[in-house]
This record gives sequence, C-alpha cells and structure tokens, in this order.
Amino acid sequence: MASVTLDIRTLSAEERGGTIVSLQRRAFVTGLATQDFGVLMEALDDAGVPQAGDSLPGFDNLVLVKRAPRVFDQANPSKVEIDLEYRAKGGGAWRLLPRQDGSGNDLGFVWRGDTTLQQDRSRVNFFGEEIVVSHTYPSSDIELGGQTINQTGVINVQRPKTTLSNAGVIQASYPDNISRFWTGTVNAAFWAGNPPGTWLCTRVAFSALDLSLAIPTWNFEFSFEFDYLGQQPEAIFNDARPTQGGPPINLVDGVGFFSVFWYPELDFNIEFPI
Repeated sequence: MASVTLDIRTLSAEERGGTIVSLQRRAFVTGLATQDFGVLMEALDDAGVPQAGDSLPGFDNLVLVKRAPRVFDQANPSKVEIDLEYRAKGGGAWRLLPRQDGSGNDLGFVWRGDTTLQQDRSRVNFFGEEIVVSHTYPSSDIELGGQTINQTGVINVQRPKTTLSNAGVIQASYPDNISRFWTGTVNAAFWAGNPPGTWLCTRVAFSALDLSLAIPTWNFEFSFEFDYLGQQPEAIFNDARPTQGGPPINLVDGVGFFSVFWYPELDFNIEFPI
C-alpha cells in the first residue's frame, strides 16, 4: 500500500487583491509496486492523493485543475512526486452537465475572460437617439434641385465586447450533442450580472480525456459573448430609392424595425450559476 505525504515546504501561491487565486502543492508518494509508466497511474489513483475537481481546505475558492506526476528517483522507481495546481473556480456550485442517468458531480469549472473593442455600426447615438442627416440640393441639380432630403445616419463605432469562457471536465457519451445544444443559445434569465438575451454562447470546444470509461470524460471549454444591446438580430426597413439608400427617419419601433427571434433561449444558471 502506498503512503502519501504532502510536502507543504514547496508550496507557492499567487495573490491578487487580497485573495489567493492560484496555489501549487507537491505530493510525494512512496511504496508503489507497479513497474514502468504504470507507477505514475498508481500514484494518481492512491486514495490519499487529491483528485481533479477537489477543493483545498481553507481555500474554498480554489479547485484542483492539474496533476503532473513524475518519478523523482530513477534508482528507486517506487517513489513518485505529483505537482498539484489549484486555480480559482469563480464561485458558485459547479455541477456536471447531466449524464445519461441524470446524476451530476462538482466539476470545478475555471473561468477567465476579457473585454476588447469591436467595430460595429449604429444608427443611434450614445443616448439611443436617432441620428438624422440632411442635404439640400442646389437649384442646378436637374433631378432634385432645391429639395432637402433627410436620412438616418449610420456611424462606425468601437463597442466594448466582453467574452467569458470556462473550462472543466464533463462525462458524456456524446460530447458533440452538448456542444450543439449550447452553441448559439442566449441567456433566458438574468446571468453574469446582466439581463436576459445579452449573453450568447459562441463556442463549445471539447477534447478526449479518458475514453476507457463506460461513459468517457472530456475536457470542455464554453465561450460566451456579451452585448448590452441584445444578441437577437434586428430587421430594419430600408428605403431603396436612390435618394435615400438607407433607413428613413422616424421609423416606428416594432413596425419599421424590430428584433427577430433567432437564437434559442437557455437558462445558463442551471449549469453555470455566476
């Protein structure tokens, strides 16, 4: 039977704003009996070694995301050291997406994100007021001399775009079904501090982790993009006459322009309550 000792003397951590956001520990496992590379798996499977997804006592915001075993004494391959990496899980009670039997586990999904400027077009100003431009043609103009034409102005803007992504392990027979189920959906309820319809799941990536299990495990990463104007597309009336070439002024909301339901709604809080 292997005996496990955690070497806290090699512990290191990263602190941000008064909170520990990552932490590294090292476990030394001795008394192993397996030969060759199998000794590494024997060490990882020992009951005393923390498992992926485990929290660290005293640091409830951290979850174990990586274990790296190696033989540290080539003359005595029965000894293995395992580097344990903990990261902030972002809060909330993380759960496994439903398995075939409907059960679930705490997976410890790890979150990250960023905000960048992305080019967009707008026909309203910062306050939501319609932009109107006009032009009076000179009398010398054969077709429109003396006429004043009003049009809706369209501007190119740089709009902040926030992206959130999380990564974790999911046990599923058909990971592609999960990716199709989530990708292209918007939040049906208030989520991540913002109203319904403002978050869009833009990508779900997965790669095999352990295919030897009856129900395989997979590394998953979900990506979400935020737009405070809403994610559903908008239909706008355009005046096709050469003198217009765009939306006329004073379009009636709900008639001249309106949102079109395209992206299915899903309550993101069910699996990712942040």
